[in-house]
Amino acid sequence: MRIGKNILHARAKRFFSNMNASKAKADFALFYNTDSTSSTDANFSYFSGTEIDGSVLLLRKNETGVLLTSGMNYEKARILSPYPVVKFARAKAYEEIRKLAGRGKLVCGLDLQAVSAARYFSAKRKLKVKTVDVSEAASAARGTKDEEEIMKIKKAVKIGKEILDGIDPFEYETELEVSKALKIMALEKGCDISFPPIVAFGENSRLPHHEPSAKKIGKGIVLIDFGVKYEGYCSDLSRCYFKGEAKKEREAYAKMQEMYEDIVRKLEKCRTGMEIAKLADNVYKRHKQPALIHCIGHGIGLEVHEYPHLGQKSKNKVGENTVLAIEPGAYFEKFGVRYENEVLISGKKARTL
Repeated sequence: MRIGKNILHARAKRFFSNMNASKAKADFALFYNTDSTSSTDANFSYFSGTEIDGSVLLLRKNETGVLLTSGMNYEKARILSPYPVVKFARAKAYEEIRKLAGRGKLVCGLDLQAVSAARYFSAKRKLKVKTVDVSEAASAARGTKDEEEIMKIKKAVKIGKEILDGIDPFEYETELEVSKALKIMALEKGCDISFPPIVAFGENSRLPHHEPSAKKIGKGIVLIDFGVKYEGYCSDLSRCYFKGEAKKEREAYAKMQEMYEDIVRKLEKCRTGMEIAKLADNVYKRHKQPALIHCIGHGIGLEVHEYPHLGQKSKNKVGENTVLAIEPGAYFEKFGVRYENEVLISGKKARTL
């Protein structure tokens, strides 16, 4: 689905507004998506509205943009890009970029979280301009979701929940077989997985990022952390499954579900990642649970982990149309539990998607 110019204009406006509020002020910014062998750069996709490889987006502070692409992808780009498209030869790419950026003494913004050192020094040398890091401004812009993004995340959540509600991990022999089944189910629903599934049986559930193994599944607990990617947007869900008595495991999981609801009820009052972390700490203390060994959650969108960060010192802003993955968990000597859903903050209220 082609993204409208008005949406891209609003994204660019947010980006440059965030930049103006910081020390990293630029006259134009470059976002690269030049490697056809790896996944699309999230910021390139967000600001360009496309996933065309072999391309560079030039975004100006007046919120206009140009997509520069190789001859191989030129016709495709002309059809898909909401921005004007310019064909460039690799040897003269920066010469073309400098011309399009405008005259005078300019400052170029680069996403230093995505750009390699080699590309950074090449851009700095060939453009002959001052460069600043705009990665934080770009991340913050993506922290506010527009209606189309929210719709896609809702769809990813819906599909992810359907898969998790429909699977019985105890029907499979090993963790690896459950992981394989989850991947196939995602493909059958027309989605990619948003990250390699976590499938942890028994004591392996103590490890938050356990990698599925050939461990055979029997009675007890299976923890699954899984999500799908629908039209580029991610879901991230955690569920626990039980076979046999597993009394302690069931009680611990029920406690995480209760704590999740406690946290979500008060999320609307939080304005920063730090405030959400403190809220979670208070909930854990009130329920007399062991201190959480990972953050209570994270932003989610084009990437499974993105702005805002919900750490103890995070000043990342949380506000209207922020989507979060909230994941209370507890990890004991012989097992662990986690419960996770996506939450939308909208109209000064937080609700589970």
